[in-house]
Amino acid sequence: MKILLASLVVMATSSLGYADGSGLDDSDSPYVLPPCSDPSDVVGYRACPAYGAWGDNLLAPYVFVDIGVNFWTFSGLAGGTAPSSPRSLAPPSANASTLSSTMMNAPSVDRMITYDERVGVGFAYGLYLAFDFELSAFASPPTTTTSGLLALLSAGIQHRFGPLTLGGEITGGVLAYSPATQTDLAAERVVQVRGRADLWLTPWFTIGGVAGESIFGDGWMAGIQLGLHTHAYGRR
Repeated sequence: MKILLASLVVMATSSLGYADGSGLDDSDSPYVLPPCSDPSDVVGYRACPAYGAWGDNLLAPYVFVDIGVNFWTFSGLAGGTAPSSPRSLAPPSANASTLSSTMMNAPSVDRMITYDERVGVGFAYGLYLAFDFELSAFASPPTTTTSGLLALLSAGIQHRFGPLTLGGEITGGVLAYSPATQTDLAAERVVQVRGRADLWLTPWFTIGGVAGESIFGDGWMAGIQLGLHTHAYGRR
């Protein structure tokens, strides 16, 4: 009986397995060592990521970067004028001097295409802040400016509806431009209400559009952009 018990103990000891796999071989179990093997099991000296380290990215700030092209129109910028209406639409009683005065006093309309670089940070409940830096590529006549740049700050809210994210924002900043008749830069304030729509191509890339109208009624803009997001689907 003693010999039988001793034999059972020896058999149990030889097949004993450990959590790190040191007591197992391929014939005993399909256990495979993890890719990261630590030289030490002392807390604070381990080289492998801690348990649950895969979720650390969820605690990092949500940042997005957009690259796009925008089309702007401005009215009343300094440096020139634009004709108001064709001669065929002028009243019959209008003489040449009156028509000429009307054309000279009409506000100018400037059109500008800009390259937009936008960086934003998302917060809870879909709130976000974003900074835009835009540089003009060229202008379309009739125009009174040769080049310009915009620095804008936006505060908005957005929400995802399946593959589509819709949002609205208030944008304010400064337009600096070079009038065609001057050598110094001129500056104008920009305050707009905007709407945005983004389509998710992948969990981290979007393509979208934006349209805005000036609160003071002196211009509008529209554009398209590609976006890169640090959190899948904007963490929404």
